Order: sequence, then C-alpha cells, then structure tokens
Amino acid sequence: MAVQLRENLSNLILFSELDFQTLIDVKTEDLSREMAMSPQKTGMLQDTLQRLLDRREEERQCKELLQLYLEAVGKDDVDGPRLPGASKSMAESDNEEEGTSHKTPLPSQVLRLLKEKKMPHLSLSNEQLEAVCAQDPRLPWQWT
Repeated sequence: MAVQLRENLSNLILFSELDFQTLIDVKTEDLSREMAMSPQKTGMLQDTLQRLLDRREEERQCKELLQLYLEAVGKDDVDGPRLPGASKSMAESDNEEEGTSHKTPLPSQVLRLLKEKKMPHLSLSNEQLEAVCAQDPRLPWQWT
C-alpha cells in the first residue's frame, strides 16, 4: 500500500477502510520511510485517515439511529394520533419519573428532511441530530 501511495497519492481513494486502518496502525517512521515522505507529512496523513474513519463511523451510527427513530415513528403513525384529552401514556409517566422531558416537537424542517431524504443524517446539523436523538420514540409523534 505504501508503494502504491508513493507512486501516486490519489490511489488512496481505492483503499478500503481496513487499508486505512492498516496505514494508521503502522509506525509513522516506518510509513514515512516506505513512502519517502517526511515523518510530519506522514503523521498528518495518518491523522487525516483517522478522522475520515471516525467520521464514517459517526455517519453510520447517525444513520442507524435515525432509521430506528423513523421505524418507531412509523409504528406510532400506524397506532393513530393521540386524542388531546387522553390520559398520559406509560412512557410519558416513566419520563416524568426520571425527570426528563421530551415533549418539545421537532421543527417542521427537520420532519420534512427525515421523511423526504434518503440519507437525512447528512442534511441535518449537529443540533438538529441532537434534537432528534432527544425525542423519545415511545411517545406519540408530535407534528408542528
């Protein structure tokens, strides 16, 4: 791999995540010698590859979390909307006992992105993702 990178650094895009991890795990001095680069530049390459792997893992986790949330919301939609005068659900009672409240409805922009986009986690800001994560999927869907 180091020889391929020494010949043409753009070969990097052909590498798998496992290849990236291998390059990260190699001692910086050994990799810099193989690639005929300075240890500083090789260290920067390894740091960049690590950030890339971290970002990809975070995206996978966000996607999985949003998928679970959308599935839970879909189940709530099947059950039908709650009536305004209905008694509290067990989930709401549990949340009050724990001292947490997830009653803040999501903004309509976030709801639209969740429903319309194939990969909504890439379109939401960190704050919007945190708001989605803060929602309790056991509670009925609250439209704004």
